[in-house]
Amino acid sequence: MNKLSKSLIIICLVFVIIVISSCDKNKNKTYEINYITSYGELGNAVNKYDGTTDILLPILNDSSYEFIGWYDNSNYSGNIITTIYKGETGNKTFFAKWIEKELPHEHNFLDGKCECGEVDPNYVPPHVHEFFEGKCSCGEIDPNYIPPHVHKYENYICECGEVDPEYAYKNNLNPTGFNGNGMTYGIMVKDKSIVD
Repeated sequence: MNKLSKSLIIICLVFVIIVISSCDKNKNKTYEINYITSYGELGNAVNKYDGTTDILLPILNDSSYEFIGWYDNSNYSGNIITTIYKGETGNKTFFAKWIEKELPHEHNFLDGKCECGEVDPNYVPPHVHEFFEGKCSCGEIDPNYIPPHVHKYENYICECGEVDPEYAYKNNLNPTGFNGNGMTYGIMVKDKSIVD
């Protein structure tokens, strides 16, 4: 065997040893998982990993807050993280995002809205009534509305106040056709001390 062959064999052996030793270093390497929760309990959450398997991040529970998910930043930007995947390396810190739960309560509506955001389904905002066929869109009934009907005269007057036109014509009661609907009447009397 010549010197060149021996040198090549030695170089190959050194290279193999370097590769094996570097693999061994990464093989036993573990990384920390740090959870910033604010609320809820972590329980038996995994706090170390070595990159050889997928690690599912825990789902948290709290009585007052709803857990949204884990993020890798305190601004909760980017996508929700659910898993550390096989092959990942390095220490990890995850931030739990929460929103406050709406607790059951009696709605106290003010101007049609509860402080929780619930809208009163029966609320009618203040408005000027616009009646159509005796009813406003809010449900208010026009107190002066007379629905269309066939006049039934008793003593020449219908219950709606309409005077029988034949009777009025024969007795010359209303030659102009004025019916007086919507009028108010007042009776004036003199002071009792003046009149017996």
